[in-house]
Amino acid sequence: MTKRTAFIGAILSLIPLGQPLLFKTGIILFSSYIIITHPEKLLANSFNDDYQNAIKIFREGNYNKAILQFSEMLKQYPDTSTEWKSLIYLYLSMSYGYLKKHYAELEFINKAIDLNPNSDIFYIQRSMSKGSLGDKKGSCSDLLIAKDLGFKDAKDYFEKWGCN
Repeated sequence: MTKRTAFIGAILSLIPLGQPLLFKTGIILFSSYIIITHPEKLLANSFNDDYQNAIKIFREGNYNKAILQFSEMLKQYPDTSTEWKSLIYLYLSMSYGYLKKHYAELEFINKAIDLNPNSDIFYIQRSMSKGSLGDKKGSCSDLLIAKDLGFKDAKDYFEKWGCN
């Protein structure tokens, strides 16, 4: 019995040594479990952080950097929803527009419209893009589509841009 008691005592005395190992292993295993079972939540948080960061850069007026950020997001999150992709294309279009690169501006807003043809804001952006390229007829046509989709200030823009 004394050998058994000594053995149990020896084992119990080793517990404090193994406790950090067990605790750290538990954290690693739990973290791995979360990553494996809920990757969409982690990606969503990561996507939201990246999106907010890119929006901040855009609002600060650093359009070249915003273009890089939004373009990187399209590569990094290829499975994001069409709604989010269309918004990224909108910001890419606006960034190119501010840089006076109107053909690129038009290219990206067309991609946004292809993904989400029922949003008036995309047609307003394309209307401005076409107006910048001197296509008054196309600009007014897109403004009319935006009006049909519910754009409330269309009348003001029709007058401002000389559309009939």
